[in-house]
Amino acid sequence: MNIFLCGYMGVGKSTVGKLLANSLNYPFIDLDELIEKNHGLTVSEIFKVKGEDYFREMEYSLLIDLLSKDKHVIALGGGSLENAKISSRIRSSALLVYLEASEEFLYHRLKNEKMKRPLIAAIEDKNLIEFISSHLEKRVSNYQKAHLKVNVENKSPEEVLSFLTEYLDLS
Repeated sequence: MNIFLCGYMGVGKSTVGKLLANSLNYPFIDLDELIEKNHGLTVSEIFKVKGEDYFREMEYSLLIDLLSKDKHVIALGGGSLENAKISSRIRSSALLVYLEASEEFLYHRLKNEKMKRPLIAAIEDKNLIEFISSHLEKRVSNYQKAHLKVNVENKSPEEVLSFLTEYLDLS
């Protein structure tokens, strides 16, 4: 069974995903990194040059391929579940885990990482919380459909991993 991690940017999908994959001895795949590797462009460059529709088509195609694999931990992009077909197929064939955090927590984490995050790089700190709130509001209903929800606030990646391994009965 594959395990997919979803949640807003900065919540720790890649960090927790790598730890979980290592503990399960599964391969780890970061969907955005895979797209970048396959196309030789960053996600923001793909959006700029080819457009969001093109990006979402690539994302869908890669996810269909990943769903045919077994025993992988996959970190989804923040908007991957906006496609109802993807969301439904993941939920029906894999474990979907939502790494949840409040807008305030995300703001404090992301304000220091803005230059690494093209989507928010140009947003002033004073407007960042509003952006996160608005963006999260559009996505949270998709995240909430996950099989398992884990609040990551004030928890180290190792504590989140411990919770997940206990849930998966791997302890």
